[in-house]
Amino acid sequence: MARWLAVGLSSLFATADGAQLLESGAVERVQRGAVHCERGFAPPALVSDLRADMDALAHAGLFSAAGSGGRSGYEDTLRSAEYCDPVGRLERSLGDFEAFFCLWERLDAVRQHLAMEMGCPFLPEMELHYVRYPPGGFFGRHVDDYESSTTAAQPAGQVDAAGQGGRRAVSFICYLTPPDAPWQEADGGQLRAFRVASDQNDEDGEEVWDDFSPDSGALVLFDSCRVEHEVLPTTKTRDCLIGWFHVTQSTPLSALRGGWIPSSAIHTSADVVTSRPPADATMRSLRCVNAGGPIVSRADTSRSLRGLRCPNELVLRRASSLLMEDKSQPLTSESAAEMLEMTFVHACMALASGDVTTLKLFIAAAVGACRLGVSHPELIRILGECTSNTANRPLMPEELELRHTWISLVYLTLQIVEGKEEGASHPGQTVSTAERKELLPFTEAVVLRVGEGATLQSLSIEDIAPTPIDEPRTPMQTAILKQNMRLVFLTLMVLQEEAEAAGKTVARPFIPGTGPKRGDGLSAW
Repeated sequence: MARWLAVGLSSLFATADGAQLLESGAVERVQRGAVHCERGFAPPALVSDLRADMDALAHAGLFSAAGSGGRSGYEDTLRSAEYCDPVGRLERSLGDFEAFFCLWERLDAVRQHLAMEMGCPFLPEMELHYVRYPPGGFFGRHVDDYESSTTAAQPAGQVDAAGQGGRRAVSFICYLTPPDAPWQEADGGQLRAFRVASDQNDEDGEEVWDDFSPDSGALVLFDSCRVEHEVLPTTKTRDCLIGWFHVTQSTPLSALRGGWIPSSAIHTSADVVTSRPPADATMRSLRCVNAGGPIVSRADTSRSLRGLRCPNELVLRRASSLLMEDKSQPLTSESAAEMLEMTFVHACMALASGDVTTLKLFIAAAVGACRLGVSHPELIRILGECTSNTANRPLMPEELELRHTWISLVYLTLQIVEGKEEGASHPGQTVSTAERKELLPFTEAVVLRVGEGATLQSLSIEDIAPTPIDEPRTPMQTAILKQNMRLVFLTLMVLQEEAEAAGKTVARPFIPGTGPKRGDGLSAW
């Protein structure tokens, strides 16, 4: 478990530094009806563990013959393969669920990225299957859903928040072929995708297609309704995870292709959030809106991961209500702790796609508790007794440690910025001696560099905390330090936005990269 938490955090930290999960042009390819192939989406070590997970589920008898046209449980003439629902295992101890969960988190980050870039209301749950093609296996030419489809492809029991059946919108395949045995053209098993009319370029009018090799760790994405495709016969076992991002039946398919989404198609329930944040939105004054685009919530969880049912957008709405500056509902240590609990997991997930909105809300909650005078140990105690459980599972020790560290960094940043009066006490001083020894010099260095005009992009770990010559850092240690540096920077950003929203004069230099100064024409951070 700890291993794949570390891998998940490593990928999260890498993408949080600005790298995208998908190459530029990916969204445009999907929108025009082409296939996007993302090489190396799943690292080799993760692929190896996912293959072991498939073997364990197969050994337990959980694979069955895969049918076509939404039918399963038998073999038909269009398809020869076996499939398994990796979420439906009765015991999480069976196989390597943590490896599967790590891949699921990356796919959910892709879903959020596509939703934001397309402006399309994807449903938060995904439809997922492990699929194993034995030697001789194939899948004839087909589409995954139809333009006029209503509920044909909707798994039994799944409905959206408006009581309608969802439909497949974007298909994806993550290939889990052996990472140490590159797939050869003679092995067969290629995905053949036929180009849609708008993407044809053959001068003779002949049908054109593209073949994609099932290379280990690669991810392919395409429009479920427009791209006809097939799996060519394979000469050896071909493993993969397939799935679909869903939309509601009322969502026009033009939404996937860059078209305008009428408001009537989005506002199907009270769970829909449609606004996006201005660059200088202040988290402390809670003018907080969704950065991930409009997404509809579903109540049904028959195919969702029980560990993460609550979509990020609902967390933002609920957390915002806890800190609204309303005299009838003043901020308390308990409500601040509840907000920390509700935002932590989703802040981690959103960071994987470069979205810091939920993390800023987490920071705002910690700032609020500190300003109330709640000591660091007391806040940790209240947080541990919090009755809400957004993750719908106990947090792992590594997750608890990360959350604890983030709160410590916020408290120490506030102490540096606000608690400099001689002899003045500050809640930041209640952070444990061991943590202060480890984190305070680091935090002071970041605050100093930012005060000198450093941007997040120009901040360097080697400048802040040079690597000891006799004790080189591991990649994971470097990733954690980079994320800590980002958290201190964002805390300063939240404090600046609060001061600007309150009309106060900021007593320190503008922090470059945190949004445009009035009249200077800088782009938003």
